[in-house]
Amino acid sequence: MNKGRDGRCENKHRLFCMKGAMMTAKEYLQSVKDADTDIKRMIEDLNMMRETVYSIQGVQIGGDRVQTSLTGGAKFESTFLKIDEKEQQIQQKINDLIDFKLKVSEQISGLKNPTHKRVLHMRYLQFKKWYDIGVEMGYKVDEERRSCGALVRYLHPEALKAFEAKYHDMLQEMGG
Repeated sequence: MNKGRDGRCENKHRLFCMKGAMMTAKEYLQSVKDADTDIKRMIEDLNMMRETVYSIQGVQIGGDRVQTSLTGGAKFESTFLKIDEKEQQIQQKINDLIDFKLKVSEQISGLKNPTHKRVLHMRYLQFKKWYDIGVEMGYKVDEERRSCGALVRYLHPEALKAFEAKYHDMLQEMGG
């Protein structure tokens, strides 16, 4: 896979990069969200396919419903098989994501600092925003709603460094 201008991996799941380039903790943890986003997109595509099939089946001409011949029925059967195949692909991706989330959760739990664990867990497994993480961790909120999230953003690099230190070998292998 190629690296971008900043030297980081451009693989869509960021799980594999060119030899010699270590994957960062942030890239690795962000791949959970990337996989989740891919699944949501696939589900949206599947729903659009279903809508298309059902809207075509209900086409009417001159007030009379059009009946499909056996050939037309076979075409719809082929379409339904494609939809079924897509559903199976999505289910496999969901299973893979669940396994990956469990693995990442165990890795985060393996860190020593409880604050680092909370920040990484809420950010990369629950996909929470900085502000929401700060509120949940009990940081005070100012009128501009900034200080809360800013404190968490300050802790975040420390947590990533701790993750990279603990899982350096794994990240190095994934990078090349």
